[in-house]
Amino acid sequence: MTYEALVDMARTDPGVLGLILTGSRGQDMFVTDESDWDVRLVVRDEVADVYRSRFATPHGSRVEVVVLSLSQFERTGEPGTKTAWDRPSYIHARVVVDTSGGRVSELAERKRSLSAEYERSVAAERLDDYVNSYFRSAKNH
Repeated sequence: MTYEALVDMARTDPGVLGLILTGSRGQDMFVTDESDWDVRLVVRDEVADVYRSRFATPHGSRVEVVVLSLSQFERTGEPGTKTAWDRPSYIHARVVVDTSGGRVSELAERKRSLSAEYERSVAAERLDDYVNSYFRSAKNH
């Protein structure tokens, strides 16, 4: 599916609550003809599994679609979650479709800032990963 077709579908499909463009195209920076489209498709909780099987695409696709239920999107990028690494994706992201009465835009806006709590959390996780990797490397030399 092309990006344009995905946007058209998102505007009219009752299961879709929002479409967010991230990456270089979301920032409108360093875009080339070869640039992909990094998309977060936010859907109603009750249809998330069906939409994942229909619309999610693998990394490396021309249009990379990650399907998130609204409840998943609420937690995405929060400190201490498995998706904390993804928070910076939203700093310059663009909400292209929001049929949620503004909830998707509100959540995306909240994700634009990197709080001190977030920075401490991610820094601690990365330091722990580094120390663990260094220890295993030295131990297995």
